[in-house]
Amino acid sequence: MKKHLILLTLILAMQIANAQTGPFGGGDGYSEATAYELYETEHLVALADSVYNTPNWSVGKYFKVTNNIPDSVRSVITNFNGIFDGQDYTITLAISETKVSLGLFGTTLNAVIKNVIVNGYVSGTFSVAGIVGVAYTNTSITNCINLADITGFQYTGGIVGNSLQTTITNCINVGNINGKHNAGGIAGESFNNEITQCMNLGSVSGDSYVGGITGTVYTNTSITNCINCGFVKGNIDNIGGIAGHFQDGIVENCINTGVVEGPEGYTGAIIGACATYIGLLALGCFYNKQMCIYGGIAGEDIEGQAEGRLTKELIGTNLQAILGDENWIYNDNLYPILKELKDEIASKVAVSPAYLDDINADYDIYNNIDECFYVNLENGVQWAKAFDNINFSNSGKVYLEKIGEDTIYASIGEYKKTIPIMINNLCQNNMKFTICADTHKLVHPNAINYSLPIHIIANEDVSGYVIEKLVLEIDRNIFYTQNIDNDANWNNLNGIITINNISIPSLKSDIKTELLTVRGDILLGDKDSSTIDIKEVIFIEELSEAPKLFNGYITLNICKEGNDRLLKTFDYAPSLIISKNPASDLLEVKCKVIENGAYWLEIVDITGKTKIVKEWSVNINDKQEFNFTIPISMYGNSSYFLILNTPSAKYSHKFIVEK
Repeated sequence: MKKHLILLTLILAMQIANAQTGPFGGGDGYSEATAYELYETEHLVALADSVYNTPNWSVGKYFKVTNNIPDSVRSVITNFNGIFDGQDYTITLAISETKVSLGLFGTTLNAVIKNVIVNGYVSGTFSVAGIVGVAYTNTSITNCINLADITGFQYTGGIVGNSLQTTITNCINVGNINGKHNAGGIAGESFNNEITQCMNLGSVSGDSYVGGITGTVYTNTSITNCINCGFVKGNIDNIGGIAGHFQDGIVENCINTGVVEGPEGYTGAIIGACATYIGLLALGCFYNKQMCIYGGIAGEDIEGQAEGRLTKELIGTNLQAILGDENWIYNDNLYPILKELKDEIASKVAVSPAYLDDINADYDIYNNIDECFYVNLENGVQWAKAFDNINFSNSGKVYLEKIGEDTIYASIGEYKKTIPIMINNLCQNNMKFTICADTHKLVHPNAINYSLPIHIIANEDVSGYVIEKLVLEIDRNIFYTQNIDNDANWNNLNGIITINNISIPSLKSDIKTELLTVRGDILLGDKDSSTIDIKEVIFIEELSEAPKLFNGYITLNICKEGNDRLLKTFDYAPSLIISKNPASDLLEVKCKVIENGAYWLEIVDITGKTKIVKEWSVNINDKQEFNFTIPISMYGNSSYFLILNTPSAKYSHKFIVEK
C-alpha cells in the first residue's frame, strides 16, 4: 500500500509539472522570473492553440522568448491577454492568409508586448501588422521592431494594424508597408491611443489614409516625439509624413525627413488632412522641405505647428531650443534622434541625411536635382542606388551622370531607408589629381631617417578618396626605405616601393598637400643621384582622367673634392666569410658591412627550408665587422647555404656538413 501511495504521488507531481510547463520549453508562467520559455516554432504554435481554444487562458501569464526563431512561423496568436517578452530575439514570420487580424499576435486585450523583433512577411486583408493585428483596450506595446514586409487591404501597419486605447512606445518599423486604405509605418488606424518615441524607416504606400507613423487617427490620440524617415506614397487622398488623416488629439515634437508623395491638395509633410469639426493640436513639428514639396498640414505650413526647413536647418543643434533635451539627442551633421532609441541600428540610418544643394535661392529638392550633392557616411552607413543615373564617391559626393529617375538607399544590414530622386541636370565627376615627388639637392650622404614627401593636388575640394596602389622607384644604392607614414601597407623589393590602400587627406582645391612621407637612410653607393619615379597609381574609384604624375630626384652632396664621401672610403666590399674546417660543431662566420640598417643570417638546406640564425642592427660609424659562431650540431650531412641579408643586397656562401 505504501509503495502504491508513493507511485501515485509521483504520477500526480508529474501531471502538475506538465500542466504548469505545458508544451513549452520550460517555466510555469506564474511570474516574470518563471515565465514560459519559447525558443522553437512549435512553442509559438502551442501558444496560439492554447489561447484560441481557451480565450482567457493567457490572462496574467508570463511568456518569454529565449532564442532566435528562424524557422518560419505561420500560426497567429489570437485572443492574447498575457505578458510577452521577446527579449530582443528575432522571430521569423511567414503569414499569408485571406483573413483578418494577422501578425505575430492576431488580437490582444489587456496585454503587454515588449522587446519583440519580427522579420519575414505578413499578408492578409483587414488589420494586418508585424506585431499585433488588432490591439484592444489596455494593450501596451514597447520596444518592438518590425523588419517584416506587411501587405493588407485596410488597417495595415508595421507594429499594429488597428488599435484602441493602446500605448505604443519606443517602437521601430523598418519593413515596407503596403495597404490600400489606412496604412501606417507604426499603426494603420488609431483610436484613443498614445504613440510616443516611435520611428519609421520603411516605405509606406497605399491609396488613401497613408502616413509615416499612422494612417488614420480618431478620437483623442496623441503622437509625440516621433520621427518618420521612410518614403510615404499615396494615390488618392489623405497622405502625410506623420499621419495621413487626423481627427482629434495632438501631434507634438515630431519630425519628418522622408519623401511624401500624393495628389496636390490632399498631401501634407506632417498631416495629410484633418477634420475641421474635431479638435486638432499640432505643436513644434518640422519636416525637410528638400524632401517634401507639400506644406506641413494639408499642404500648408503653420508657424509653431508644422514648418518646413532645409536639411542644414534640421541637423546638428538647430532644433534643440524647440524640441528640448528630454527626448532628443543632437549631433553635428546629423538629424536629431530619439534618446530612447539612440543605440538602435535603425537610428544610425535614420539620422544620416542626403545634403541636396541649397546654396542658391532655388534650392534643390528630391524631384528636381540640378547639382551634385553629398550623403552622410558616418556610423558605417552604406549608400546604394537603384539605377545608373548617379555615382557615389568615397567622399560621399554624389555625381549626376544621367537625366532621369533614380532611388538611393541608406542602410546598415537589413535596416534601410529609401529616397526617390529626379535628376534634371548633369553634374559629372571631373575630379583630377596630380601626384608629385619633391626634388632634394645636395643631400648629406650619411643622412639617417631622411624624409621624402610625396604630394597630391586636386582640382576641387575633396575628402574620402582612396588610392588602391601607388608604386615608386628609387635607386637602392642611394636610398634604403625604413618606413612610410599614413598607416599605409607597403613593401620594398629592389628599390620598387609598392604602397597599398592610401587614405587621401581632405584636400582644398588646387592646394598642394602631403599625401605620405617615405623615410629611410641615404646610402654610400656608387652613384651621385637617383630619380624618385612615380611608376603607377590606381584609384579605387574612377576619375575623369588619369592622374598626372611628376617625378623628383635626390642629389648627394659628393660632387666636390673634400666632401664627406671622399672621407668615407672602404678598402673592402661587403662580404661573408666562413672559416674552413672548424674543429668543433661551431660554424665561425665573419661579416663585413658598409650600410646602416637591419641585417640577418639565415641557413637554407637543399629542400629550401630556411632558418634565421642571427639578427642585428648596424651603425657603421661604430662598427663594420661582425664575428659570430653558429652551432651546427643539429644539421645532418648535406649541402647548405649561409646567406647574409643586408639592407641593399644578399650574399651567400655554400658549406657542406660531413660527420
